Amino acid sequence: MVNKTQLQSEGPEIGPLEQAGLDPAEAKGTRKLEIDLSNPRDGEEFIYSGDILAVQKLDGSAEVKFTRSEDYISLNAFPGLSRRAGFNRFFVKNEAQPGKELIVQIGGQAGVSLQGIRSNVAVVDTNDVQIDPARQKGWPNLAYGQDKAESPGEVILNDGTSLVIPHGASLSVKAFSDNTGLIYLGDKDGVSENTGYPLSVGESKKIHVTDVSHVAFYAPNADDGVAWIVETD
Repeated sequence: MVNKTQLQSEGPEIGPLEQAGLDPAEAKGTRKLEIDLSNPRDGEEFIYSGDILAVQKLDGSAEVKFTRSEDYISLNAFPGLSRRAGFNRFFVKNEAQPGKELIVQIGGQAGVSLQGIRSNVAVVDTNDVQIDPARQKGWPNLAYGQDKAESPGEVILNDGTSLVIPHGASLSVKAFSDNTGLIYLGDKDGVSENTGYPLSVGESKKIHVTDVSHVAFYAPNADDGVAWIVETD
């Protein structure tokens, strides 16, 4: 919850910059950009300059980065981004999500104040190294489940339903202790016993991915499966 003593808006409602934990007094000249998420993107470039990017609306999932060499940052996990060195472009990555959209406020002034920023604001320093407060403090919630093969074949985790994993969190997958044989981890695009990562009975594996439903396993034997757990926001 936002501490109201940190808000500096003169209006009665909290704006998108304040929702993201950024100081509106230091965010002069922001402008709104609407991005349709219906079509997939894998690093589409947007030419906009500023030193802050704050999410006004995101009813799907999307990631951004400010240079081609750095890692993507999930806007679901971090609705406010502040870049001390500023930026003149950014890159967007998203899966096709018909009817979904991303609206951001972009702008600010060099030297934007970081005082009072909440832990869900990612800060990127002048050397393009991300400082992620959540890595030190953890995430507030957990999501977990179990998936079992009804017959020999491939099974996608979480029944194939999308579940975004916050930046810095990891997915832990453990084979059931009563499995009758090996299972094989891989991605949802087709894993088999010839291509997957083998997990023996009771063995676990930690995986860094952006969505639980991107992971699948192949079970040669019916009723074998896995349990999984992940930190969420």
